[in-house]
Amino acid sequence: MTIINFLRNIIIPIKEINVVLPKNGFIYEVGSGYGSLANAISNNYPDRKVIGLDFDQNKILRANCQVKTKNLQFMHADALKFEYKECDGVIMSDFLHHIDYKKQVMLLQKIEKKIRKSGLLIIKEIDENDSWRRNMSRIWDLLLYPKDAIYYRSKNDWTKIVRKLSYDVKIKRTNIFFPGSTYLYICRKI
Repeated sequence: MTIINFLRNIIIPIKEINVVLPKNGFIYEVGSGYGSLANAISNNYPDRKVIGLDFDQNKILRANCQVKTKNLQFMHADALKFEYKECDGVIMSDFLHHIDYKKQVMLLQKIEKKIRKSGLLIIKEIDENDSWRRNMSRIWDLLLYPKDAIYYRSKNDWTKIVRKLSYDVKIKRTNIFFPGSTYLYICRKI
């Protein structure tokens, strides 16, 4: 496990995500990076088929080297151009703020069409209005992704966007001990 995976596993609410995800079904992780979350949600759940997608081919190559289960695979893909299959859930953890505002909405609209009724969209994102925690997250992003433009939204903005797309949304602050802004949006398709 890389140091980045170790740190991500500290801030990703894996237990909360595993509890709400269906125990079986087809799940995408969009922006999977090195694959730590996708590995965690496929491990011990053999009836979940998990596909991790990332634009960075080097990350996908490394993620594929760490696959622990037969029900997990990683693919090099542009999230906006990828042809999604009908699925039971989609997870995006600290991914959306790396694409511009218009593309965030376009991607969520595209994915909404592929999530089955009562399926889940799980978003872990930073709240733009979370003052010093947002600033700590910004430092984290600057260190890991110095060339990326960053597009944070407020918790209210995310809520409005997903409700407009016909989701019931529950919001939970996760990992209160981590100094960054960490909110989990559990969105069930109505």
